[in-house]
Amino acid sequence: MKRIWLLALNDVRLTVRDKPAFGWMLALPLALMWLFGTVLGGAGSGDPPKIALSVVDRDGGWLARAFVEELADERVDLRELDPADYDTAENRVRTLVIPAGFTAEVVA
Repeated sequence: MKRIWLLALNDVRLTVRDKPAFGWMLALPLALMWLFGTVLGGAGSGDPPKIALSVVDRDGGWLARAFVEELADERVDLRELDPADYDTAENRVRTLVIPAGFTAEVVA
């Protein structure tokens, strides 16, 4: 283990003596963080994006309604669909289908 520490210490000593290498070791990570932060537009800053979610309530019970109300949030763009409209292909993306009998089965 002592040999590993000696090798590491020697590597640090040589790097500190080489001023350009030492400068690049400090400057390059900072420059890359700035570059990726600028290119990605500061992802993670500001308001989170809204999530589009369609809900088909085939149950209609009180528990299904309460569940849909819990899903409604300022971060969720909730759109309730009629069960007859669910058959179209464009409505099947990110759709939650609450099956018939949901309230009765959960209460039981």
